[in-house]
Amino acid sequence: MNVRAQPLRKPLPTATRQAKPQLSAVGGQAHVLQAIADRASNARQLGVLQRMADGRARTNIPATPVIQAYGLTDESKDPVWRVSDSDKSAVPQDQDEGGNKLYATPDIIKDGDKKLLAASSAIGLHQSDDEMTLAGETVYGVAPYLRDQAIADVDHDRTKKLKQINAGDLEDDEGVTDDEIMALWTDCGKAARTIMGVQDTGKSPKATTNIGDSAPSGNPADYSNELYPKAITAFFGSKANKKFLKKNVHYTTNFIGWVSFVKPKDPKHARKMYSALGEEGREAFDKHVGINRFANPEIGDAYTMVTEKDMPGFKSSGRTWNFHWAGVIAKDGGDNLTLEGYAVSAASEIKEAKETMSGQALKDEIARLRKWAADYVDRDWLFQMYGTKRKGETFHDDHLGSGTHGNRATTFHATK
Repeated sequence: MNVRAQPLRKPLPTATRQAKPQLSAVGGQAHVLQAIADRASNARQLGVLQRMADGRARTNIPATPVIQAYGLTDESKDPVWRVSDSDKSAVPQDQDEGGNKLYATPDIIKDGDKKLLAASSAIGLHQSDDEMTLAGETVYGVAPYLRDQAIADVDHDRTKKLKQINAGDLEDDEGVTDDEIMALWTDCGKAARTIMGVQDTGKSPKATTNIGDSAPSGNPADYSNELYPKAITAFFGSKANKKFLKKNVHYTTNFIGWVSFVKPKDPKHARKMYSALGEEGREAFDKHVGINRFANPEIGDAYTMVTEKDMPGFKSSGRTWNFHWAGVIAKDGGDNLTLEGYAVSAASEIKEAKETMSGQALKDEIARLRKWAADYVDRDWLFQMYGTKRKGETFHDDHLGSGTHGNRATTFHATK
């Protein structure tokens, strides 16, 4: 299916390097299902619970300074754009999470499409006829499409639904049948796993780090629980990191001065030991392991961030996500370009059902609503751009700064 992006409403202003603006962050409304979702280990169950826990309420929380990467167009213009360091790609920030437009040079589009195909992604990239000039160079609209051959062997009702919607044979969940823009899962995890080519294949992604990979899982909390204890031990083993360790927290000494490293009792203890390293020590740890702002997914892989509620010092505005996923579809030098979904919620519908129904009828209706939310497909996915070289510009800094994960979270590079 030939897909093209809709034309711009207005031309891109001349890109300039501006002071970074104050942005208002948004997050999903958390509720009683949050705790259940945190504990869910089954990927399919987790997807349902996550939508119920997060929702898609575009509710503003107190403004937080989110340092943008790349160049920023004049803040007085609408919308602000993120522009790559090379001036070869740009994403408008017409929503707090990004924009529905991406412009790039033909070489970036072709490279993204080629590498997505090599990664067995279900997503491909077209160069549309929409064009504009960026720093004297012509850039073109990037139009993602569902790469049918990449998922032709997946015989799953959800996959069939997604394929039928994109073929124009079935309405999406907003009643659209003739839209030329690709339809995709609103759930961030399903969207990312579609980009990774593992959605509904029976396979799960894993976290990859400098100290080794995690076991496959659809829940990034599993990555955290597995890798922090291992990473603490690996970090202790480097002499260069000795200066960050604290006596009776990370090590003990006996009466003759022999040093014994403390072995984490469990993941929570390991995260407590990580927190005690101090700011400089935590950054050294992150770099040693390859997490947080040092996570840098390849094309066809994804970022995933998990909220760390049991890490010392955790605070939130009361509106937190369990996690977020973002599939990488292209790269422009040190900047990563992503395509992301944001979940819908059936919380208000469930609340209404509880007021008017009871017994088995209520249980059936809640089950129906949860399935509806879990399998929601529309065309409201967003492009975004993240830096990888400078502090404040990364996916980790951006999403942690938004407040949607409180002030403690871990970002992993997810692969298959």
